[in-house]
Amino acid sequence: MNDIINDFMGVKYLSLRLVLGVFLFCSNCIYAKVCPELPALNLQQCGHYDFIAYGRVDEQINCDEGSVLFAPISVFKGISDDLVKVLTNCSDNGIPMSKGEYWLVFGKKNNAQEINVSICEHSRLQFPEGEIDYLLDIRGSSFHEDLSFLKDNFKKKIVGEKELLAKKYEKISPLKTLILLSSGFVFMLVGFFVIRRMK
Repeated sequence: MNDIINDFMGVKYLSLRLVLGVFLFCSNCIYAKVCPELPALNLQQCGHYDFIAYGRVDEQINCDEGSVLFAPISVFKGISDDLVKVLTNCSDNGIPMSKGEYWLVFGKKNNAQEINVSICEHSRLQFPEGEIDYLLDIRGSSFHEDLSFLKDNFKKKIVGEKELLAKKYEKISPLKTLILLSSGFVFMLVGFFVIRRMK
């Protein structure tokens, strides 16, 4: 009888170890992004984005580069080129975009002035007719309501049209900085001695 109980306990611990091993192995493979609650789309929220457009994804996402080509149909804010490179990755907080899909893209520029999109922001897919828009309950508005809001509140930009942009400042090299500071210091010394002699 003890042998049967020991065999049963051994199988029980073996299966427990197996389940724990599979759980630990899979916990490194499977993860999800938890986003904070997304506020309703309004003008204040649109102010947080550098690029807002409606358009089509023109290529499959390149997971190595973390980018996809986006062809804007209507640009509401930001650059209005024929094709825009949008940064998103295949994991973490990237958006799984596929070729031929239509999206409302809300992007922010990174330090290199590239447009970056995140799953935790207002970007959303236009579902084909008849499919359920699962974001309707979460966001409180449909894709078409968001698109109508943008059309009502932003002037549509013409693709390829130039716009007045803020001046971009270039970083001054350290050598130029040293020369400017030195010449300013010499000028101050000369001025100091000239004023002192006049007294």
